[in-house]
Amino acid sequence: MNSLHENRLTVKEAAKLLGCGEQTIRMGLQQGLYNWGYAVKTSSFYTYVIVASKFYEENKIKPIERGDWIGLIELTKRKK
Repeated sequence: MNSLHENRLTVKEAAKLLGCGEQTIRMGLQQGLYNWGYAVKTSSFYTYVIVASKFYEENKIKPIERGDWIGLIELTKRKK
């Protein structure tokens, strides 16, 4: 993984960890509601930046390794 992106989460990852929809994360970032990320509008598209370390700290979530996503997704599916 590129070191520039090592401290970033995707919208999908953040939504999974918070148990909400991806659109909720996108709208919150666009509206400046979160201290752990932001949205930048370029032409007609948005780019979303979520700083992983701030996200984990503010939401009191233990950081996970990227390789653990398969386990997290499986655990989430089983809870439903």
